[in-house]
Amino acid sequence: MNATRTDEWSWLSHGLIVDILDTGRNNGTADQSVHRNVLNTVLDEVSIQSGSIYNLGPVFSRLTSSVNSAADLKNPLMSAYPAQSSKISTLFQNYGY
Repeated sequence: MNATRTDEWSWLSHGLIVDILDTGRNNGTADQSVHRNVLNTVLDEVSIQSGSIYNLGPVFSRLTSSVNSAADLKNPLMSAYPAQSSKISTLFQNYGY
């Protein structure tokens, strides 16, 4: 990491990971307070865990040898959490993946 590196140019955005793990909070509307250079606003309705949002296991366990980009991570997450698959898809689309 360096001071000039930005999330929207990294393949695995920490904002995306936080939005996957936190409590989905937008209630059907895009979060206007979340502005990123490329990404604009983000609709975060996803919450894949009931424990601490600091437990990265639910995401990291999906990082297999076939996951080489954020776009590659979407399908394993959707398969693991089918009840939230459409919300996961929307979140990834909002991040541009």
